[in-house]
Amino acid sequence: MTKPEADSAKVLDAAAAELRSAYTLIADPQCDPITAAPHVHRAWQAVAWLSRGEVPDGAGESLADWLADEQLEAVPAKSRESVHATLRVVCQHASHTQPWVDAKSTPPELPSTKALVAHLRVLGGVMSALEQRQRGPTPKARLAARWGIRAAWWVGGATAFVLLALRPWQNEDEGQWRGAYYPTPAFEGDPDLRREADVAFDWRKQGPTDSIPSDRFSARWDTCLVLEEDTDVALQVVSDDRSRLWLDGEVVVDHWKKHKRAAKGARVSVEEGTHHVRVEFVEDAGNASIHVTASFDEDEPPAPIPDDMLEFPGMEFEADANPCDLD
Repeated sequence: MTKPEADSAKVLDAAAAELRSAYTLIADPQCDPITAAPHVHRAWQAVAWLSRGEVPDGAGESLADWLADEQLEAVPAKSRESVHATLRVVCQHASHTQPWVDAKSTPPELPSTKALVAHLRVLGGVMSALEQRQRGPTPKARLAARWGIRAAWWVGGATAFVLLALRPWQNEDEGQWRGAYYPTPAFEGDPDLRREADVAFDWRKQGPTDSIPSDRFSARWDTCLVLEEDTDVALQVVSDDRSRLWLDGEVVVDHWKKHKRAAKGARVSVEEGTHHVRVEFVEDAGNASIHVTASFDEDEPPAPIPDDMLEFPGMEFEADANPCDLD
């Protein structure tokens, strides 16, 4: 995977969002620390892309497979082996069979919470080095606040659901969601169509594409959810501004009034088979973000829906059509 043209500053900000999410989940006593692993993994992917121009396949042999010499110097020599050992476990977890696919499957065990916090501090230091390279020297106090050297700064609310929205190392033809981005808040005009890996975006005060404005736009994402058995599903949307989630033509999460970033969810019983999932979003003004998660086990917190439970609906279909209808 080679480094394409992309805005490195946005990738750096996205990596910071993943770091915030990891800190939030680790600090929450109701969350198993293992739920932070996907965020740590994606943060390292972004760092590797920024540092070396490519993302390793797997964990690599050492941190040198993730970091160029300049950023490797930001990691104390005596800590590099333990940092890579934790990263290896994080990568194993990322490729691990999920429990809804194999009920007998046991995820790899992560280090203690204290060790994970220490790992995130090292990762934050690497991000600081990358920021200094890209933006020039940054005051130490600002770096400490920005990258979370003080873990408590990051704990709070919906940041647990901030996911990496920009993944330039990912093939644009991959992903099970079809995204349509409209230049108006009423889903009117010619949309920009893209294939997306997740509905997980933190645009802040920027538009979702080059041709879509930063305010007063709308977006719609469609995918096909495939369940092998009847399942109680918890669905959650964290958004700023308006959002709603449809399942087979019915609104099950309705957050359509204007609001700042907030979460809303619902638990629904879904039968075995293929189901059309649609998410709609409208940005009125100010910051824009949306993150969709789901849980298929009451003991598991919401997380992005795994690719192997989704099917791509195609790029071309009418707005009122069910692209998952196989009849």
